[in-house]
Amino acid sequence: MTTRTHRSTTVAGTALLATLALAACGGSGGDSTGAGDDSGAPSGELRIAVPTSQGPATTAAAEAFEQEYPDVSVDVSTANTDQYQQATRTQLASGTAADVVYVWAGSGGVMSVATLASEGVLADLSEEEWTAGIPEEQRFLTQVDGKTYILPAIYGAVGAIYNQAAFDTAGVTPPQTWTELLAACDTFNDAGIVPMALGLQTPANGQFIDYSLVATTVYAEQPDFGEQMDSGAATFADSGWRDAMEKYLELNEHGCFQENPTGTPADEALRMVSTGEAAMSVQVNSSLPQVQESAPDTEFGLLALPATDDAPATRLPVALTGTFGVTARSENQATAKAFLDFLAENQSIYAEQVSTLPIDPDQAPAEVTPALETVSTFVADGRTAPYPDQTWPNPEVQQTHLQVVQDLFTGSASVDDALGRLQEAFEG
Repeated sequence: MTTRTHRSTTVAGTALLATLALAACGGSGGDSTGAGDDSGAPSGELRIAVPTSQGPATTAAAEAFEQEYPDVSVDVSTANTDQYQQATRTQLASGTAADVVYVWAGSGGVMSVATLASEGVLADLSEEEWTAGIPEEQRFLTQVDGKTYILPAIYGAVGAIYNQAAFDTAGVTPPQTWTELLAACDTFNDAGIVPMALGLQTPANGQFIDYSLVATTVYAEQPDFGEQMDSGAATFADSGWRDAMEKYLELNEHGCFQENPTGTPADEALRMVSTGEAAMSVQVNSSLPQVQESAPDTEFGLLALPATDDAPATRLPVALTGTFGVTARSENQATAKAFLDFLAENQSIYAEQVSTLPIDPDQAPAEVTPALETVSTFVADGRTAPYPDQTWPNPEVQQTHLQVVQDLFTGSASVDDALGRLQEAFEG
């Protein structure tokens, strides 16, 4: 039976603050099944599969790996999150998955490390040297039964990616309070700009606004909310989750989203922001490269979505991301592990692509972009919150959350219904 120790996932701790401070200042366990030349150098074909949001950063790391090891040919395949999870789970079951796959930290998803390691489809990476660099207070999010199965490369964040030109055109400054956010929606609409692009046709895209809002409505006052849920001292219905869901619907009723968000895929929402058709879209910060590539001369930033009129209370969701595992049935495990070794030593390549902080404080990006400045500021101020799903007890909670967001927007569920279904899934 798999066991897992539950701990707090607040990330404004010693390790992350050390990363921030340095930013301001400016060997693989071999596997006999792996391929390699006579010198032991990595070689052969390496297949990596990731969700679209991780594509640009992964590709940058893969290209640098190929330059370091010219006998390796890397193929990076991408798909939107829902398709990626479905296809990869099928491939893992059949033994046809890529050598390296993107795996979510924690326990709350169908592609989380707790789920996959328990199914025996990931290689044990406990003997890799880079495991010592994983922050101790968050190491449990990469482990099952004390064994490490994934490498985290960066701290991810969820916030509103915004188009500075659209803000300038409408004469709007980044909102710091809930009242300012609603007023900004009115101003953008008057200027003929969609305030916030929402891609609910891609179910995974629906969770990010809730995550952004509960960072403040829940975790600002109850940083140990996850532990309270585990002990039965708290429930979804009697917490700030209710306020967050009500505000999510208020944004829709106020005209903050485009028409028919349930018919809009995530890629289209990102396109709308890149072109300035929309001013912002709440996403993981790893989606920034996808937006920037489409409009290289446009400045984009990241703002923490306010949920109250108390600006200092606003929290930014921050968590271990850029997380990769090696598949247990990979035919090139040696090269797959070598890629993870390389990524562990070159986290800045990945971090620079998504304007965030690497796990290793010695590898902080030299260039401070507007998005990186947002993450750095909230971390320095200790105003961060975890991704809720990383400590949910089973994947059903996240899947239920994705579905209830859809149902709220189609009118087939009330907030009470949604909260009740989440609680039922949590209690399993």
